[in-house]
Amino acid sequence: MANKTVFALATVMLVLSFLVSHFERFFFTLNFLESLIYLAILLLLFYGLEEWAYAVGIAAPVFWMALAWAGGLLGGSLGEFARTVSGGGVQSPTRFLGILVFVGAVLLFLACAHAFRRDVWGTQGALRVLLGGVLAVGLYYALLTYIYLNMARPTGDIPAS
Repeated sequence: MANKTVFALATVMLVLSFLVSHFERFFFTLNFLESLIYLAILLLLFYGLEEWAYAVGIAAPVFWMALAWAGGLLGGSLGEFARTVSGGGVQSPTRFLGILVFVGAVLLFLACAHAFRRDVWGTQGALRVLLGGVLAVGLYYALLTYIYLNMARPTGDIPAS
């Protein structure tokens, strides 16, 4: 039986990532594609490939945090969260959701690491599954980074002053 905690956290991450895509219109495509990795985890769990779901669930949050940190989302999210908690209200829904996604990512990482260690580690092929999951997620996030860099690149001519 699939780990219900991992399933619930992957669902929460899917919904939160999808919500972020609707608040950040310029990077809608990127955020939407980021949310699909959590759908992949849900599908892997549904089809009984728990060991692969756990491996992807370990790697995806780490890669998301690296991409969010490099893109500046995490730094601004921490400030937004502190302002909201102190009663200042939500100024940027994207940054507020960013901190919720960060918390969900940490929880998903911990739940998947615990389930992988408990159910998969020590079995034949466990290291192959873990490295395969990390490689698949790494390639996916490399593609997302390429898309991000192409979206952020200025286009057109810059007028001379």
